[in-house]
Amino acid sequence: MKKQRYWLIGLGVVLVAAVSGWGWRHRQAPSPVSNRQAVSRHSGKRTVHQRRQSAVTTQSASRKAATTLPFSKAAVQKTVTTTMGGLSGKTAVAVMPLSGQPAVIWHNQPQRAASVIKLYILATVYQRVAAGKLDLDQHYVLKTSDQVGGSGTLQSLPAGTRLTYRDVTQRMITVSDNAASNIMIHAVGGLDAVNAEIKALGLRQTKLNRYLMDTAALKAGHDNVTSVSDVASLLRRLANHQLVSARASRAMLAILKQTANHTKLPHALPAAATVYNKTGEFDTYGVQNDAAIIQNQRGTIIVVVLAEAGQREAQINAMSDLGRALYEQILS
Repeated sequence: MKKQRYWLIGLGVVLVAAVSGWGWRHRQAPSPVSNRQAVSRHSGKRTVHQRRQSAVTTQSASRKAATTLPFSKAAVQKTVTTTMGGLSGKTAVAVMPLSGQPAVIWHNQPQRAASVIKLYILATVYQRVAAGKLDLDQHYVLKTSDQVGGSGTLQSLPAGTRLTYRDVTQRMITVSDNAASNIMIHAVGGLDAVNAEIKALGLRQTKLNRYLMDTAALKAGHDNVTSVSDVASLLRRLANHQLVSARASRAMLAILKQTANHTKLPHALPAAATVYNKTGEFDTYGVQNDAAIIQNQRGTIIVVVLAEAGQREAQINAMSDLGRALYEQILS
């Protein structure tokens, strides 16, 4: 009897140990699905962390490049005076690093903006997009009255052509389309809406006084004006991804990178240079303008030239010389 009792006790101990061991193993070893999910979550966290670290590194490198460029105000001033000082008419120049160093502003004054005014229309477009008041994928139907002439490609399209506002906005910049500019001014709420955005940006020497190719307004003495300091300030915000938002800035830069006219400031730059620019021309008033963000692996500079009442060929050649000289002086 005692032997039978001892045998039963021993069997019970073995069974308890076996059950406990199975439970311990069951708790310690997750199922293959759970394990994959855990690995996936862990990998995702590592990827996000790596992306954040990469972004921080890139931003740090950008800030370092911006503050360590050999930007001597006196030397840059001399380069500007040497290349642009002999032009007839009135010429103004701004040269800015991204941050941390003083800008060179030469002969700043309100001048005829010509198509450089489209930069402010562009900023207003993306401000409206960010506010949810404009959908760039919405379609616009071209009207006969839209075809105002001057530069651009919309004037060659028949009335009734359907275009997205995104396409219209791109044409406004890349081929400096005047019809596209007027369409987008209407789309954002008119002249007052653009001027309100200019004012909100703290720019005091810029005003959109007329639609593009509005000859009646011109005859009445109303023209669009800006200054090199205003344009350079706008481009500095854009280059620092601070115009409207980082996302909007990237979208605007992508458009400016496709600008077709590189005959002025970027003309003599090496292939290593990346350029985001907008030109302006108004031969009737001797206007040749260019506003550019110029960049390479060493850093970024902003260069703006507004030239009025001068000789076209001399103005364009001087801008080409200035772009090359500043690139070699600061970014080489």
